Amino acid sequence: MKNRELLDSAESLAALASTKLKGSIGFIVAHNFKQVQEHLKTLDTSRLDIVKANTKLDEEGKPIPVKDADGRVQENQVHLKDRDAFTKELGDLFDLEVGDLIKIKKLKASSLDLVEIEPRHLALLGWMIED
Repeated sequence: MKNRELLDSAESLAALASTKLKGSIGFIVAHNFKQVQEHLKTLDTSRLDIVKANTKLDEEGKPIPVKDADGRVQENQVHLKDRDAFTKELGDLFDLEVGDLIKIKKLKASSLDLVEIEPRHLALLGWMIED
């Protein structure tokens, strides 16, 4: 599983974690939720480091903001040193295999028979469900 897939499924894992679950199922979901949240914090720190390293700075060392045609600063937008290099570096981060970076416990699909959750969430959580 890649960082991108884990990030895409975070909302679905949170939805599952907020349902009432019994015993070992609840433990497994809580364990996975905690592992994923910690990993995503690290991922976001790495993402911000990439943004900082690729941002053009002014003479005072502050990011140069992007302005619209009327001269208004565009929120959360900065000028990049090299857009292609930035896009590649960020893409490489999100395409990185999670592998052994987090320890995921698997749930049996049958253990979710009584859980009420939208199928779209289950579709995104395939990485933690086994037959």
